[in-house]
Amino acid sequence: MRHPVRTLLLGLLVVAGCGKVDKFVDAGDDDAPVDSMTLDAPEMGTVNIVAVDRPILTATAAPGVLVFVTGRDGTPGARATTDTDGHATVAVSAGDFVTTMYPRNSFDQFIVTTFANVAPGDTLTVGNRPQNDFTPIGTGMAVSWTAVAGADYYYVYAPCANGTYTQSTTFTLNTYSWCTQTTFDVVVVAHNATTGTFTMSSHAAAVAWLDGGPIPMPAFTAVVSMTTSVSGLPASVSDTNLTGFPYYGAVNAQTFYGGGPPAAGTITATGNVPAGANGLRTQYTLYRNAFGPQLGFEFATITGTSHTITNPSLLPWIGDAIANAATRQLTWIADSSGADPADLLTIELYWHHDTPAFAYAFFGWSPLQPILGRLPSGNEDLEHAQGTKDRNP
Repeated sequence: MRHPVRTLLLGLLVVAGCGKVDKFVDAGDDDAPVDSMTLDAPEMGTVNIVAVDRPILTATAAPGVLVFVTGRDGTPGARATTDTDGHATVAVSAGDFVTTMYPRNSFDQFIVTTFANVAPGDTLTVGNRPQNDFTPIGTGMAVSWTAVAGADYYYVYAPCANGTYTQSTTFTLNTYSWCTQTTFDVVVVAHNATTGTFTMSSHAAAVAWLDGGPIPMPAFTAVVSMTTSVSGLPASVSDTNLTGFPYYGAVNAQTFYGGGPPAAGTITATGNVPAGANGLRTQYTLYRNAFGPQLGFEFATITGTSHTITNPSLLPWIGDAIANAATRQLTWIADSSGADPADLLTIELYWHHDTPAFAYAFFGWSPLQPILGRLPSGNEDLEHAQGTKDRNP
């Protein structure tokens, strides 16, 4: 069952992590009263901001990025704009929020990011995701195979070719800076025109790159049935999505799907995959009525064709997220019963601003809030950083 995206496009994601976080206070309700006269003044100093653009893997400086500080009580603080090198420095007190907003991009978007609980001396780096550089290295490497009776096309899998389609029995693999490997696996899967399924596969392990090639593939063998399961899910889980990603070395080939409402706390996905997989990544999304979904995954080394994740660790369930434009606060509810503690809470908030001339501007706000122990058991306000809304394009 597919779950529609809410019109508000507001999502909260709780991420599990390891390690101890010492400088954040537990948001529980068991804090003892303290004498305010004994509290030390917050540490003061500066933080450095490095703003970059990454049109390809190499980052370039991003000048003109607005930087502003908001105190823990919501008081506006210092403001700056990144220079030609993409750098800016602002004065902060320990625990402040630092927000950056990029100038409008070619998609009429303003990308806004907030760092929570900063400390003097921090260096905060912001930037868009890099795009891959598709400039080939060398002349490519040809691989070839014997035609499979009844096959009308083939999928080729390699580090830089994730399921590339061809009707030929030869294919030239290219390698790029972001995916090149000294040795790697190559998998070719044949599609049967009569059955409409993938029935045969060829797997070459630890192939050494040979500029130009050709590299002959081994004989084709029948695909095998692979199953991955997640068991021990609580009764509160109402629906799921489950995906299996078999791996051959570092190459994923023939992803398969399953899920649906759990049966006695168990979900399963089964699919036909090439023989010889030595790894399996299982990814599952769990849904609970009135709460947001949880995403989990596990990578396991395998020798057979089945794998089960038993009693997966769950995070606190969060839901009913509401953005109040008047107070600039974000509220949500949380149910942490039976869940593991969370070390980091990330929030993604999107909104748009329509001008009288129907111009459209898109804002994306991503504050990062580390937390210790557990999510609040009731409503909790997260103050919206000063200046990140109602800003004319």
